[in-house]
Amino acid sequence: MLLAATTTTAAKPDSQQLSVGPLTGALAAVAGASGPLTRPAWAPGLNEVWIGSGANLLRIPSIGTAASTVTYASPSGTVFAIRSVAFSPDGVRIALILAQSDNNAQLFIGSVVRTDDGASIENLEQITPSALRLTDVAWNDANTLYAIGADTTRPGSFGIWSVEVDGSLLSPRTTANLPGAPDTITASQGCCRGCPPTRRSGCSAVLTEPGALPAGPARRSSGRCRPIPSSLSTTGRFIHRCVKAVSRMS
Repeated sequence: MLLAATTTTAAKPDSQQLSVGPLTGALAAVAGASGPLTRPAWAPGLNEVWIGSGANLLRIPSIGTAASTVTYASPSGTVFAIRSVAFSPDGVRIALILAQSDNNAQLFIGSVVRTDDGASIENLEQITPSALRLTDVAWNDANTLYAIGADTTRPGSFGIWSVEVDGSLLSPRTTANLPGAPDTITASQGCCRGCPPTRRSGCSAVLTEPGALPAGPARRSSGRCRPIPSSLSTTGRFIHRCVKAVSRMS
């Protein structure tokens, strides 16, 4: 099992270094993968890490190799920074949150094209409206994604949205159970205890500002599973929900 991690130093708090290695061994710094980095993303079925560094999309094909640049073209113009990188479950498509400015960051979907010389992103298309300023994205399944960020038409607000891969069915999700604006979001199918497996079962977790971390066995109620708080931590706060059907998530 392999691990990818980003670290910072007191000397450069705004810069990170990507390191990769075995879970039970030492991690090695990846050459060419430092600066303002996104969260690492593993390519499904491969020992390959992708990560955003400023406006560059980097690919590390295997442990011990340097980072190489993945070419992509944004249909909306110059990219100021990549905010998030996420592969579809089959690894054929990739979701990127691309910022054109500090106040404009949208969700794009593209196709991953591989050749003997490397990889590129083709047919990159924006699927969220320009009024949103997004910060992170996760695939719930092959067709549905969840994103977090802010609505620029409502200053001071934050939100969670679900959207289909073609940009349809954009829907705001409740944030009533969050103590503050979320920093990151992740989703996976069938990861909660107590939920019967179904074709569209899944769960999502939202990490917010430092606080308490509820943990414990899941409790089923009205088709949903929720963690029962049993211990506290100061590392962050997780709001965790397991749902039988994505359309019933509220």
